[in-house]
Formats: sequence, C-alpha cells, structure tokens
Amino acid sequence: MADRGVKRLTNSQDYLMALYFEMLFKKSRHDTSAVNHVLYILNQIKNLREETQQPREFTNLRVYCDDDDQKEDGTTRWTLVPDPPNPPPDYVPQRNRPHAKDVDEHYKDPVQEWEDQINQVRQTYRSPGCILYGVQAELYDTPMPGIITNQPTWRSTLTVCNYQLSGKYHSFDDVPQTDDISDLNNDNINEGEPGIDAFDVMTGLVLMHELTHMLPLDTKDMLSSDGEKAYAWERIVKLGPDPANTNADNFAYLALLAKLADRGFRLATNVQEAYNGNLLYEPGLIPPALPRRGRRRRRSLGFGGKRKLMR
Repeated sequence: MADRGVKRLTNSQDYLMALYFEMLFKKSRHDTSAVNHVLYILNQIKNLREETQQPREFTNLRVYCDDDDQKEDGTTRWTLVPDPPNPPPDYVPQRNRPHAKDVDEHYKDPVQEWEDQINQVRQTYRSPGCILYGVQAELYDTPMPGIITNQPTWRSTLTVCNYQLSGKYHSFDDVPQTDDISDLNNDNINEGEPGIDAFDVMTGLVLMHELTHMLPLDTKDMLSSDGEKAYAWERIVKLGPDPANTNADNFAYLALLAKLADRGFRLATNVQEAYNGNLLYEPGLIPPALPRRGRRRRRSLGFGGKRKLMR
C-alpha cells in the first residue's frame, strides 16, 4: 500500500493522486516540501524489511499477535510496573488500581501501568491496548525510564489484536475483484458504510495507520473540530494543513486511495460527493492512472466508460 502511494504520488501525470493529496493535506503537489514530507513517511514504511540475521533486540520494529496478554505473575511479555521502594503517602499501589479498560476518560485517579521488559517499552498510559474488545492494533514506543540498554533508541512494538485478526480481508490480495463494495460484507469490511470508509477496518489500512506512528516518524492522532480523534474519511478531510500534516490517518488514506485506483475505484467527480467519500467504479483506471491514448483529459478528472457510484 505504501509502495503504491509512493509510485502514484511521484508520477507527475497521475492527476488523481494530485487531487487526493490536495484534499488530504491542503497543499498542492507542486509544494515540494509538503510532498517530500509525505513521501518520507511512505518510503520509511515501504522500505521495512523482515530482519533474518540480527536478534530482535537490534531491530527498530517488533510485531506481536499476542493480544497484549497481561498477567501479574510475570508469565507474559507485559508486566505491572513495580511500585517504588519508598512511595509517597498518597501513592496507590499498582495492584490496587483499576485497569485502563475498566474506566472511561472521566476517571481521574491513577490506573495500572504496564511495561514490556523484553522490548523495554511501556504501554501508553491510560491505553488499554488489545485488552479492550474492539481495539484493532496499537503501537508502543515509550521507553522504560531509568535503564541502560543496548537496544535502538528508536524502537517500537506493534500489537495486532485478535479482534482485527478474526476478520477475513487483511490486504487487497484477499479482496475479490468487484464493482460493488456491498459484495464485500465481512468483519474487515464495514457493511453499509458509504464509499471509502468501507475499508477503514481492513487490516492493511490499520497497519498503515499504526506504522506511521513508529519512531522516528511519530505521527499523532490529532483532534478534529468535534473534539474526537481524527479517524476515518469524514474527519480527516476537514483537518487544516498543519494537523493534516501530522495526523496518521491522512497518510494511511492516501495510500489506500492509491490501492483503490489499482482496483478501479476512485472518488466521485462531484466535489461534495468526493468529500463525502463516495466512490466511483471505473475499470479504465489502469495503474498508474494515466489517460488513455487519444482521449482528452476531462476537467472533472473523470474517465469515460462504466460508472457506478458507491453511496
């Protein structure tokens, strides 16, 4: 997915990617600095390779499918952060605190803190990780404090949750060719979602999102105008240029649109429908989305041929 994003974004004749780039990042593709920033992040993900020679401790990214299993007896990767030897009078021992999965955002007292001593990182404070049903994946990169380590300074661990792995469609290789998204009803395709957000739970997109968080990329989940995290199409296209330049889903959706074009889907030619995320099926969208020879490019950025609007 990152590879297709890079190839399409660097192709000066791929006007669809120029349009998508402007929608997502509020910058022209002629803005070299803005484009290079996006390309840097996509290339870092594109160039990830499985390490087969060095031990895990020397790698920058470690991927787990253990559902963030946590036990207080020390038999799992995650263990409770030890209590300090001389705590202050108001200190609440770790075992007496609730788990983050059992409280909401209004709970102000301390919650349990967990650390991964194998990879020497701490779980994001107040994040339940995969322990909370419905979480798809989470990346951790907060180093354990006060330790001397020979592990890379830029190291991240990524857990893909069982909830995510239980679906059927994990990459576009798993998705059958179709001109109708409603044919793809499945745990990893959002049934009934209009257009592009049908794919926002597919594992490939989830991983793209999480990988943009890894060090040194360190994207964030910015807040949208309604105060919620800027996840999914409706929120990310409303971000201004500064938050969009940092928000993980903006990069993930740009890569998703590149892959969708390979499968014959593009955003609708009507501006409002495009900002709503409606997709148009046009089998003429042959990679890398170049105009057919002898056919004049249309100002609507559309192609002739069969069309089917996904609402």
